[in-house]
Amino acid sequence: MDSSSSLDQSSSDLVITSRPSKTETKPTRTRNTRGGQRRTRNQPSKIEEPKTEPQTLESPRSASKIKEVNGKKKQSVDLEFSEDSGKDQIRGEVEFSQPVVADPGPNPPKAEEKKEEQENINVDTSKDDYSNQLVTGSYFISREKRVSHLKSKQKYIIKSNTSDLLIAKDIGFLTPDVYINEGSEIHVKAQNFKYKMTTNFKQDEFKILKGTEEIGSLMYNNEYGDSYGPRKIQVKFGETEIHSKIPRLAKDGHWVLQFGGHFTLSSMRNAILLDSEGKSIITIRKVGKNVLELTVTKPVPLYIIACLGISSYIYSN
Repeated sequence: MDSSSSLDQSSSDLVITSRPSKTETKPTRTRNTRGGQRRTRNQPSKIEEPKTEPQTLESPRSASKIKEVNGKKKQSVDLEFSEDSGKDQIRGEVEFSQPVVADPGPNPPKAEEKKEEQENINVDTSKDDYSNQLVTGSYFISREKRVSHLKSKQKYIIKSNTSDLLIAKDIGFLTPDVYINEGSEIHVKAQNFKYKMTTNFKQDEFKILKGTEEIGSLMYNNEYGDSYGPRKIQVKFGETEIHSKIPRLAKDGHWVLQFGGHFTLSSMRNAILLDSEGKSIITIRKVGKNVLELTVTKPVPLYIIACLGISSYIYSN
């Protein structure tokens, strides 16, 4: 759960500062005495506050700025939102589909205590049909809007930390089908693709086809009895079924999830998927403009990761 705002982010114009230090001078006050002599005593004067302009400093973090006000450094976060930011809301805005923000928890892990992410395994691009391999690790899915293309409006790239793995593009208007291929080339008319993902008119149900065989499905909804909330995801492939974790509703009205201290932009696409035992298997985090990061902790087919990320973009509620 466009949308990636959050407990560790604020708008780019917001800087929380402390009141500047106050300085005061004490002028003398005189009064007459019996002997005609004049005695003096100190009296507080009006408080003067120094006026200084904020100074912007360089920061090692690409998504934040450090500002120095009156000698004290203050940090503000510069967030990036996708072009369809009507669905990726900044915290505080009232919208039917509220974003899910990252909750660091009562005791966020220290940097030296964070566990190293599991490296990508079983991705051998030299083998045929490598998209069917079981993998773990971190994968990134980016979306590119192509205004000049009448039939294919969206293109998707699925990559690891080191290389591009899959490419996908849609064909159609109201209910576009998405075609997925290994590598960086895809030609639908020439039948140069591995998978096809179809959707219904509401674009909340997806079927994954390899040839004419259905090999997986994804379902989305946001119904919670008599009310509505963050999106719920259900994924099926083979004998495996995984589902999304329901975020916690905070006192301020925002839905929050814990991502272990990882950088996350507020978005309705942020999600954590659980296996049948209730253990985390896939996390979806918005990490940039039109970029999702999917972290997989238990082996899952690579094509499922791709379809999960692409369908997260297509489903709009």
